[in-house]
Amino acid sequence: LWRSNGEDGGTFMVKNIYPAGTASNPDNFTLVNGTVYFTANDGTNGIEIWKTDGTEAGTVLVKDINPGTATSSPAFLTNFNNKLYFSAYNPTVGNELWVSDGSALGTIVVKDISANAASTSPQNMKAIGNTLYFGVNRTEGVSLWKTDGTEAGTVQLKLSTSFNQVKTVPTDFTLSSEQIFFIADMDPNGVELWKTNGSKAGTMVVKTIL
Repeated sequence: LWRSNGEDGGTFMVKNIYPAGTASNPDNFTLVNGTVYFTANDGTNGIEIWKTDGTEAGTVLVKDINPGTATSSPAFLTNFNNKLYFSAYNPTVGNELWVSDGSALGTIVVKDISANAASTSPQNMKAIGNTLYFGVNRTEGVSLWKTDGTEAGTVQLKLSTSFNQVKTVPTDFTLSSEQIFFIADMDPNGVELWKTNGSKAGTMVVKTIL
């Protein structure tokens, strides 16, 4: 991990996360409340969530979500309501939606959408107002979900009518005139433009163009 103020003299390594000349491959940088979160591999815990305040001492592992050297594959890091939301794999719950306040104890699963170790692979997260929208891909098919950050407030809005895991997961969420538009393949006619007002009844295809 490196940092720079834009000058040669102010460009330096913050921390050698993976010693012995091996790359830790920092990635997925996301700013939350003045703290930069990112993913990295220290050679002991696999690829996990890290955070930094810009100092060597303040660059630390947040939590070893998938214990041991195995990776939890954190992805889609998103700042929502001043906390970090992301997808990650744990052998007990599978790949699900997680939230972190920057502490190990405060890094938890928001909701185990697919029971036990089955995975939903949350992706394409987009914070709009007080709601976080995301797509899910599981054995039942792709679907649109939303969350307010609580387990009870994490609900499904729409499920694909044709159960095919290779279908396009909802993505490209855009707010316009109190409606949220997105792209999805949750219809027998393929990838189309959809919209939602945040309710199940209000989630529908705008037009089947082709």
